[in-house]
Amino acid sequence: RIDDQKQEYERCQQQKKRRKIEDETRRQAALDRKRTIQEQIEKENKKLRELLSEAHDRLQLELNLKAQEHYHQQHSQVLHELVAEEHGIARDEVTDVNDKFKELLSKYDIREDQNVKIPLKNRMKTLQNELTLQYFKEHHIPTSLQWALDQATGYVNLSLTERFNILKSVVKLTLDGDSDIKCFLTTGQDRKTEFLFNLQEQLQAKNPTLARQVLANVLVLSSKLTQSCKEILCHIVFNNIWTPKEIRLFIRQTSRVDQETVVKILHKACTYRLSCNDALSALKKKNPVDYIQHCVDRAEHDKDADTLLAELEDKNYPECVLSLLRKVLTYIEEELPKYVSKPIKAKKIEDCKKIINSLDFNNHKIDALKKCKLLRQLETKIEKNVSVDCYSLMDNKAKLYRTDRSHGDPDVSLLLLENGCTCEIMSEESLIQGAVDKLKSTIKYSDQCSVKSLDECKGFIIVPSFLKTYIENRLPLFAENALKAIRMTPGREYMIEKAPEADTGGFSDADSHQYDAIIPVDFEASGMLEKNKRWGEGLQQFLEMKHQLAISQLSNVTNYMSNVHFFKRYLSGKGIFGVSGTLGDEAEKVFLERHYKTASYVIPAHRHTKLVELPAVQVSGGSTQWIQVICETAQRAADRGQVVLIICEDVNTADELKTKMDLPEREASEITMYTISEKHNIEKQNFSRGNIIIATNLGGRGTDINVQQDVNECGGLFVLLSYFPRSHRVEQQVFGRTARKGNPGMVQMVLNQGHLAPAYQGHSIETMRHLGEEYELRHLDSMEKYKCDIEIKEALFSTFCEFLCDFDKNYTVEERSDLSKVKLKDVPEYFKIHQNKFDYQTALNALKESWALWLILHEEHISRHDDVSKLREDLTIDLKKTGDFLLQGTSCNFYDYIKQATSRTDLHCMNKTKCDFGAKTYWQKAAECDHFYSAVALYNQAYITLNLRKGDYIAEGKKLLEEAQSAVDSEKRDLESYIEKISDVNHPATALDIHVLTQSDALEGKGIKLVTVDNDGKKLSEDYFPGKEDSAGDIVLQLKKEPKNPT
Repeated sequence: RIDDQKQEYERCQQQKKRRKIEDETRRQAALDRKRTIQEQIEKENKKLRELLSEAHDRLQLELNLKAQEHYHQQHSQVLHELVAEEHGIARDEVTDVNDKFKELLSKYDIREDQNVKIPLKNRMKTLQNELTLQYFKEHHIPTSLQWALDQATGYVNLSLTERFNILKSVVKLTLDGDSDIKCFLTTGQDRKTEFLFNLQEQLQAKNPTLARQVLANVLVLSSKLTQSCKEILCHIVFNNIWTPKEIRLFIRQTSRVDQETVVKILHKACTYRLSCNDALSALKKKNPVDYIQHCVDRAEHDKDADTLLAELEDKNYPECVLSLLRKVLTYIEEELPKYVSKPIKAKKIEDCKKIINSLDFNNHKIDALKKCKLLRQLETKIEKNVSVDCYSLMDNKAKLYRTDRSHGDPDVSLLLLENGCTCEIMSEESLIQGAVDKLKSTIKYSDQCSVKSLDECKGFIIVPSFLKTYIENRLPLFAENALKAIRMTPGREYMIEKAPEADTGGFSDADSHQYDAIIPVDFEASGMLEKNKRWGEGLQQFLEMKHQLAISQLSNVTNYMSNVHFFKRYLSGKGIFGVSGTLGDEAEKVFLERHYKTASYVIPAHRHTKLVELPAVQVSGGSTQWIQVICETAQRAADRGQVVLIICEDVNTADELKTKMDLPEREASEITMYTISEKHNIEKQNFSRGNIIIATNLGGRGTDINVQQDVNECGGLFVLLSYFPRSHRVEQQVFGRTARKGNPGMVQMVLNQGHLAPAYQGHSIETMRHLGEEYELRHLDSMEKYKCDIEIKEALFSTFCEFLCDFDKNYTVEERSDLSKVKLKDVPEYFKIHQNKFDYQTALNALKESWALWLILHEEHISRHDDVSKLREDLTIDLKKTGDFLLQGTSCNFYDYIKQATSRTDLHCMNKTKCDFGAKTYWQKAAECDHFYSAVALYNQAYITLNLRKGDYIAEGKKLLEEAQSAVDSEKRDLESYIEKISDVNHPATALDIHVLTQSDALEGKGIKLVTVDNDGKKLSEDYFPGKEDSAGDIVLQLKKEPKNPT
């Protein structure tokens, strides 16, 4: 046994000796390999330096030869972008970056070789390479980091602006950075990682997108964390939740912690924006997940008044604001707990039951029972045939009290009032439509009436037929304003006061009521009477009808008060004070301060904001690829347990997304559309995990979307914005749908690069927002001078003027003569006879009226900013159609014939016996155009006929006058019908009543006597057209006849 033990001992000793020799051999081999690697690195660095120097020399030589070509290419590209961005974001990126580059060189006293002419991007890259190589050499960092740096920043795909941001950070890091880096880092890899971390820290403040990208690459190179941990850390960096140093500290502490636990800690820290100290403390706890949840619960408490005031003091708010808010916040903090909602106690419910049971239903009256029986029968009948929704009045609003949907949609909506009364609830649209239908039944157009059958027109309002399109277009607006006039209250929105014309005097007290007028009141601001203001679109006239006042002339507004000027009126009082969740950027605040003398302050929220933003994604593969990326991004968020809200720019995009996401395996309830408010209502729903909402801007402004608590634990509502808003306010409104009331939330933009302005394409979200702010500033400046609707009208007016220039070519210089300024002997031959086309001045006025009418009929298109090119095309077609008719001597507006005939009649009056200059023919056309309103045309035909004394002119004149009298009777009856509709027997006569009644009485029952006399006044003949027997007098027309030259 002793021998065996001895042999075993020797064998163990030999094995130990052999292992020791092997270990020494491996150690020597490792040292040799390390020495070899170090030598290879040194050789590689030397070779790379040589290659880089040679490449730099070749690059300078090559670029010197091509400098002029590049120069022209760059400026051509700039000009192309400026043309393409005429109506969008305009920016000369090369010039902008070049100015910043010069400032950077000047700040650090860096000088370039002036003889080298190379493009700006190469100058920047050359400087960056030289600075980094020098820094690497001083700190013993492998030069291979130069390529790693480009890879970490994605330098090749960066825009010129982003490359300058990298250069700026590199300059600051290499020239102003920590020079003791070699003291605490031993290996080249550690120094390489440290340099990238320092670069990330430089980028963090103003370029979080680049900082996130650098961190992502550093984590790939140096960290053993899982991919989920790396993604969350990148989110934390992008949202500036932790500093880069805190992230490095956290990474070092996670080497011995379970990776699944690290993911849970990071998820909570990112979702609820917890501090790095909380996360580090959780790593040291026995149960890290429970501890981090405790930190979440602790952070959910509302801020107290002292905390809010401390935040305001940190922002250096003035004491006048702080003193006011200190009192308000303290008062609210004391009073708010007193109004916490409490459940109804059981005792109170029992007391209510006792009150109901105490009601005496036995002591009733027979008469009341009879009425109740009839009501019960009526109720039974209604319940079987009519679906009724009942509303009760609460806080001056109708609230649904009881609904009966057994028959589908409600037939009637009733408002329950006191004492058993009810009234029907009608929508404003149905009320206006009902009024329009009623009005249409009382309107007849002149082409539907005849002066020979006046009884058919009795009770109707007769409108000239050429105004039919205008009336039918404006009738809904007139009805709306008529109903508005009923609701408006004197002494509030308006006053009945003397019109400005009354200031001239010259009337008795008995006639003073004739000058009563509707005067608008600025009751919301100054309370002043606005005597020089008149409401448009018939509202002023309907108020005058309401109060039986003289009807003022209906005018179409062409001048508009801008919003800026309107709000400035409030400055005459105590100024402007208001609150807004989306006031805008610095440009808007400067605008408010400049125009309204307002200071703007940001009031902290009463709960900590837990919003996490992901970097914006620009998709360059076209619309199909863009839609696909949106669907994939939304699906990933839904799979995480979040509710997704996709905001689209238009309904078409929303419908396309809905079609793309409607997969067979997906339940229909998981996708909700919110594009039309009348059809969709999402605020009453409580969304659960995985739900997706597809909406337009309708869902991005003021919409409160409720999600279940487990959704918040998964990150909250995820808002995906599919377009880049032109205003930062819109972006804030959209992103404000999530992370509300202290709940967590997440937002991201997924943009179609092809839909972006060229100045935005390829840039980070920080650069895009900066450019947007600059654009908004320019846009606000332009808004002060021009409005979109005014610009459209100016473009349309230019089209009208261009048409007039072309239309002038249809007339010679002689034909364009102004007849009002021509003497009889100088009248061109063209005007001495009837022509097929209208005279130039008449045609010009007709085109102007056509343009004005078209503008009125297209106000809705202009107000909603329809495509101006289509509007111009439509206007040109309308003007050409009108112009062609005028050149053919035809028009649907009988006033055009009257104007034409009047100008020719003026020539005829210069020499009544020579010729009529075609006036009689034009009067005939005026009468034929509208028989109902032919009185003036018939009378003037008789006048010219009797002047010319050709043929049987007496008989012809008598016939024309008889027809004129019939037309006058029809117009008189039309006036009487109007008076009957609006007059009030108990109201004193108004200026309108007096004017209408005077004209009506002057014609009432009158006869017409036609007397022909010779040159000495001797009566030659007399014809009489009798009136009523009790007529007070006749209308006498006396014709003077000379033997040779009758006049």
